[in-house]
Amino acid sequence: MSVSPVSERVLATPGLTVTVVSRHLAATDVVWLELAPAGDRELPSWTAGAHIEIALPDTDGSCHLVRHYSLIGLPSGRENWQIAVLREANGRGGSAAMHDLQLGDVLEVRAVRNNFPLKDATEYLFIAGGIGITPLIGLAQEADRKGLAWNLIHLVRSADRLIDVTSLLPRDSRSHVADIHGRADLEVLTASLRGGSVYACGPAPLLSDLEKLAHDAPWDLAVERFAADPKQSADVQSTDRPFDVILQRSGKRLHVPAHRSILDVVRDAGVSVDFSCQEGICSSCEIPVLAGDLDHRDHVLDEAERAANDCMMICVSRCVGNELTLDL
Repeated sequence: MSVSPVSERVLATPGLTVTVVSRHLAATDVVWLELAPAGDRELPSWTAGAHIEIALPDTDGSCHLVRHYSLIGLPSGRENWQIAVLREANGRGGSAAMHDLQLGDVLEVRAVRNNFPLKDATEYLFIAGGIGITPLIGLAQEADRKGLAWNLIHLVRSADRLIDVTSLLPRDSRSHVADIHGRADLEVLTASLRGGSVYACGPAPLLSDLEKLAHDAPWDLAVERFAADPKQSADVQSTDRPFDVILQRSGKRLHVPAHRSILDVVRDAGVSVDFSCQEGICSSCEIPVLAGDLDHRDHVLDEAERAANDCMMICVSRCVGNELTLDL
């Protein structure tokens, strides 16, 4: 079995530090940050749909909170990075830490990744739910730069949640405010599409509804998630079974019980691997597969990549058979 380069989704692993040089509230509970490289370093470039992986310092100075934030827009030179962060009321501390940042604060950037690239299509409809507008700005800019037909609609609960992106887009976008217009009818929004692709980013209910609609639709769907769908995760976990994993480079053979992930078992064995979300949405733990049949449970790989059977996200995906060999 050939091994595809996992690095296709990794645009850079800069290991650099960035400084907050500008911040403002872009909407209720949304802070807009501008990040510049610290020292003499230059920021690595990126492509539309990319995000950066940031390690946030704990109160004692150690880094343990790793979070991913979409880069806004497209690179047109050596300008600074722009990100926007929603404060999550019931979050795990990452968004609160980002909102507490002040001018001059320094952050560690571990990687630049793109799990949400713009693929060829005849036309595009970009559907953003709330803060999900951030990766879609660059995708709309790229579609426009290529001379392709596109429309963008921003769905929010209330008008105070709208982020003004007028200056960033080549032409006007649409907005739908639930408090004013009622719940958005996705079937109506996509009715004019006779092909092409819908790109969506936002809360799980929005993406789940679009996935159901896409089953019988003439258009393709690409989504980027903030978090895994808890219902879907619960459904697949009920069928978990044990298996063995062979680490080719480490020379280890490990047993993965039904109730544990490959990532947990590998880390317990003392093997160093990158990881972050542990929900199959960020691709940090993507590992080449040398042998074995896979049960893909991530939200990153497309159908062709899954069918290739040559890489997996070891935080959530598992083995169908009794044995799996990884390039670790």
